[in-house]
Amino acid sequence: MKLRQTFYYATAILLLAILGLSSLANAQLRTPPPVDGPDVLGIVRHPLIARGDTLSIDFIGLGNTVSFQRMIIRATGNTEAAIGSTPVLVPGRYLIRAAAMSGAANAGTLPTYLGNVINWATATEVASDSLVGRPILVISLLSARDSMSNGQFSLAGTVSGNGMSVQTSRGTTTHTIPFSYSATNAILSDALGRPLRSVRVQANGAFTFSGLQVGNYSVKLESPIVSCATSIVQLSATTPTATPRFAATASGVQAVITSVGQKAKASSIQVAPNPAMGEIKLSGAKGWASIYNTLGGKVAEAN
Repeated sequence: MKLRQTFYYATAILLLAILGLSSLANAQLRTPPPVDGPDVLGIVRHPLIARGDTLSIDFIGLGNTVSFQRMIIRATGNTEAAIGSTPVLVPGRYLIRAAAMSGAANAGTLPTYLGNVINWATATEVASDSLVGRPILVISLLSARDSMSNGQFSLAGTVSGNGMSVQTSRGTTTHTIPFSYSATNAILSDALGRPLRSVRVQANGAFTFSGLQVGNYSVKLESPIVSCATSIVQLSATTPTATPRFAATASGVQAVITSVGQKAKASSIQVAPNPAMGEIKLSGAKGWASIYNTLGGKVAEAN
């Protein structure tokens, strides 16, 4: 009887050991969900995010002088990445922006603010004291409409004025911020104003969109709490390239006309009547004049 009990105990211990090793093996192979843990502040999601991809998370402080801090995170699983902590933040209100820096998500997504928008003016603000504990913040990266580079045309743009002190406002609050290339993205949109792609402005102020098709495009810089103008360009067989240029000023980033393929509003052109009532007259312009709506779509053309 004693030998039988000993055999039962030994069998049970062996079974438990096997089950324990199996469980341990599964735990090692399984990628834990990003939300599994008390230190998770937020989650960045998109189907193109893959394990090992890096993403930047920007914290933009909305004081009288705007602060900017960036941290880099790495996805531990597919489709989402966890924001585990924050930089040292001064008490106040913040915008949070996420962007993919590697992998398929780098080309297939757009930098996205909390609130799931690409423009800081409509982004959701959060208080610094709410960034500790629950609820978990979720940023769903917006998809790029055109991440393929199969055309023969390109845009090679530049922006100047790195470090320029810019005054701007959000709501009723006036902010001062030093314009920074490292915080700025260039967003390419189609003739209807729909965002196609986004690239980071390089340390020398340059940015490039290649592989484009013939057509009308708009380029706008997106920099937190900085008002940025839009440059409208046209690519064709006779103008296969365009060089949109921007310059930071005390009131924001302005577009600079530099090439034939670039279109912008000129202060010397007079429009009458204003507001228009179905027919308008232009003075101060020579040659062909194209009129675009606020989304960058061409609505009229005349000689």
